[in-house]
Amino acid sequence: MSSSWAVPVPLLPDELFSSWLVRAALAQGCDPLVLTGVLWPHCRVWTRDPDRSLSEGLLSTLARVSGIEASTFDAASLRPAASVIALAPLDRLAIWPWTLALGARNRRRHGGLQYCPFCLREDREPYYRVQWRLAWHTGCPRHDVLLLDRCPICNAPVEPHRLPAEVGHLAICGTCRHDLREAGTIAL
Repeated sequence: MSSSWAVPVPLLPDELFSSWLVRAALAQGCDPLVLTGVLWPHCRVWTRDPDRSLSEGLLSTLARVSGIEASTFDAASLRPAASVIALAPLDRLAIWPWTLALGARNRRRHGGLQYCPFCLREDREPYYRVQWRLAWHTGCPRHDVLLLDRCPICNAPVEPHRLPAEVGHLAICGTCRHDLREAGTIAL
């Protein structure tokens, strides 16, 4: 497949689907809300948790414009991990075991994405990992620090989907615009 976007955006190792979607929007020079509004005009993707996976129709549309297979996007969702540990089909469960809920109300979140400031700092292009959405990941095994889920300045949950296009990357607080790579850490 080939991308019809001005700037093709590859999916990075262990990258969370929503992380890629935000990075893709920023690379195209638009807000994530604008990109998803153009892709899926009748679906308010950010009012729910897109990492729990999207319908085949939505993924097909995305695959067509991005040049990335729909199955690759599904693999970047929480569904593969949750399917292995759930005792019932995921479609019957409102809460998936061992996955961190974001607590969405409209586009606002009550819980933020977890992150390691050191990983975000070392990334050539910062991104959020699938493993950081799993409840048993409370620390970064690479840097031996606790994962954070809030901005150290304003205490807002980490919500990269609310970033404006001009920020350039997703290691920025969606509320106060503080660089999350500069957050203090607590050693494990």
